[in-house]
Amino acid sequence: MGEWLTGAARFGTPFQVTLHQLNTFSIALRAPVVHVCENPAVLRRAAAELGPECPPLVCTEGRPSTAFHRLAAIAVRGGARLHYHGDFDWPGVDMAAALARRYGAELWRMTAADYLAGLADAAKADAGDAGEGEGRVALAGRPVPTPWDPALAEAMRQQGSAVYEEAVAGSLVADLRG
Repeated sequence: MGEWLTGAARFGTPFQVTLHQLNTFSIALRAPVVHVCENPAVLRRAAAELGPECPPLVCTEGRPSTAFHRLAAIAVRGGARLHYHGDFDWPGVDMAAALARRYGAELWRMTAADYLAGLADAAKADAGDAGEGEGRVALAGRPVPTPWDPALAEAMRQQGSAVYEEAVAGSLVADLRG
């Protein structure tokens, strides 16, 4: 499987890794940093804009699966630091906190300032759509703490709106570009 991953990376093509593959084939990931996103739209945009120049990027496609956890553990055992970004909604920040606890993941653009910038960008995009944008999406669910930046949970409570990862994909891809 290592050859498949290496080939996919060489061509800048996303590659879906299954739990079966991880259980069947031995792989080693040796990268100083592995970026992790939640939404496949971020992965597609990074592949389209950066191609083979994209640093290692793994997408959880929502709540992390057993396959993701197996791959993340392999990466961390190989010396990688995980940099995680997810949605600015209560489930998204809960997942961020869980990955930080489990793997020591560094949270990537997951501060109150990043959230507020995402809200501002979404408002500009909606204004540019002449009222045809989706508008704000209300936060749903139970608020959770954001110990890496307590001001984030407070800003989310005050604003009452979610910011989904695809809305801030431009900033994430710019970071990947270096």
